[in-house]
Amino acid sequence: MMINQAVTLLQLRALVATVDHGGIAKAAAALGVAPSAVSQHLSLLERAVGITLLERQAGPVAARPTAAAQVLVEHAREVLRRLDVFGADAVRLRDEQLGHIRLGCFMSVGARILPRLLVEVRRRHHAIAIDLVERDVDEELVEGVISCDLDLAFVTLPLRPGPLASRELLVDPHVLLVPADHRLAGRPAAPSVADLAALPLIGFRNDSTEERRLEGVLRSHGLTPRVVLRTDNNLAIPELVARGLGVAVVPRLTLPEQMVDDRLAVVPVPPETIPPRRIGLCWHAERHLGRAAETVIQIAQDVCGPPVDADVGNDSVSP
Repeated sequence: MMINQAVTLLQLRALVATVDHGGIAKAAAALGVAPSAVSQHLSLLERAVGITLLERQAGPVAARPTAAAQVLVEHAREVLRRLDVFGADAVRLRDEQLGHIRLGCFMSVGARILPRLLVEVRRRHHAIAIDLVERDVDEELVEGVISCDLDLAFVTLPLRPGPLASRELLVDPHVLLVPADHRLAGRPAAPSVADLAALPLIGFRNDSTEERRLEGVLRSHGLTPRVVLRTDNNLAIPELVARGLGVAVVPRLTLPEQMVDDRLAVVPVPPETIPPRRIGLCWHAERHLGRAAETVIQIAQDVCGPPVDADVGNDSVSP
């Protein structure tokens, strides 16, 4: 069936907001407009498609979305999503002349990989300008890519389903950080899952990817971790361990390149005990990946080297 009247983006946004928020008044608040404006957009959309989209009740704005609206809203979401991609690519094509890239990263990448990357980008392609966006939670970086707020982002792989593409850069093994005089510091045998579960752990925040990974491994063996303290401050963890407040299982990249604190010992954790963290760059799969972004990806690959296990004792991201 052909629609004989124009359907506007304002009408589609009104439909999505009304379905998402369950009514016109809340949709209007979310959109920052008057309820009468949302009601008018929906009435015009009903007229254009010839289908009732609202179950009207007492009052001009007291209405709920119909079953038909619940179906059509998915098409509206797709149109609006593609429009966001259109707009992001338009900005990218404009910025391509300036070599402008919005790059997201998390703390350990920002401390270890990013400085080398920025130096190499400036040395090889000084015209490329990088705006850094730092986030504590990996999922926020993925959302930034999907929403087109970021051109590229360092993330932990694998990615969740979505319009995403990626390139793996580095495999980051886990280590056990203990006081230098700890019984596990000099033991030849690597720590087992049972060993880790019995230790007083300094963990990351409950909603962090790393905490879910570690606790998931322990619970899969029927073990409950003994978490005595939580923090997302990578710089604080070594000091907390050195002062005897607990031990920590962390990705190697979260620690300084050279551990010079003689109060601490770094014990390798085998990949069969805790799977290593896989780090990569991701981008929106449906967007045009311009030359500046492709250049940054290639330089990141050169800086990190082949995606093999990082050296626990030395520099883990040297080319």
